[in-house]
Amino acid sequence: MDVLTNHLYKVLGYAKNRIADHINTAGKCCKLKECKFSAAEMPDYNDRDIQYLYMIRYYVAYLCEYRYIYREILNFLMGSEASVLSLGAGCLLDLDGLHYAMFDTRTPKGVVDYTGIDIAEWEFKVKVQGIRNMAFNINVSELESSHLNKNVLMFSKSVIDIDERDFNILVKRMNQHNYRHRNLVLASVLSPRENEYYMDACKSRFRRVAEVFRSKGYTSDDTVDINSPFYGEQVYWAHIFEGARNPQFIVEYSKELSSLCPINQKNGHTCKTDCVSKLNRFPVMKADNFRYQILRMKR
Repeated sequence: MDVLTNHLYKVLGYAKNRIADHINTAGKCCKLKECKFSAAEMPDYNDRDIQYLYMIRYYVAYLCEYRYIYREILNFLMGSEASVLSLGAGCLLDLDGLHYAMFDTRTPKGVVDYTGIDIAEWEFKVKVQGIRNMAFNINVSELESSHLNKNVLMFSKSVIDIDERDFNILVKRMNQHNYRHRNLVLASVLSPRENEYYMDACKSRFRRVAEVFRSKGYTSDDTVDINSPFYGEQVYWAHIFEGARNPQFIVEYSKELSSLCPINQKNGHTCKTDCVSKLNRFPVMKADNFRYQILRMKR
């Protein structure tokens, strides 16, 4: 078993067991059924059961997305300092992606540090050896100068998912900050939504942040356009990164979750007609919905 496969078995096995504990304690799956991971109906990420459901559905795919983006970032920085500020870091999943991107690019451990910011307190957090890392449970509007003194700004949740007031405060504080790095990267992941308004809003916010750096003398050959490297292709992340697949026990567990509900087991059927359609979901394994923005800048 390769290193990544073994890692995913451990992380997702833990998440599965935590969800099983919730189901056994609650005696039903109703809370999990009503959970929706979308911008319009964001779940309560402070709820640990929601956190673990998120992990078994998205962990593998999102780790690969972050790995892909950080690989571009580290190739641009070419072994020089990479000091990362990740906004919306959650369980520090993008730190995991950064870790594997360092192997891909042969980036020395000593030149990378990472700070993850999230308003929610996640029970599980990624642990990585060899990268100096910290995590803060604060809002982006509470960032101080010490947090901003980085040369990689990663919106690890889509930039549009930040509250408007908090985003405006963030931009203001970035304007006030004196960035010292010669090379700087701005990046953002996007949720797989086809809504044209959403895409335009992401570009608009990304452009506002980019303008902060341009006003400080940074230039880039990149644009704020949205990158979709695998759009329309039937390609799985396991085809791109060796070992990047959901363990079969996670696939089976996810697609049959409704059958594990104690009410279902007792009555021989689900209590609501939508239990199967809302609970039984395959973990994300394809790369076709992967979208991101990136600006590699110099001064």
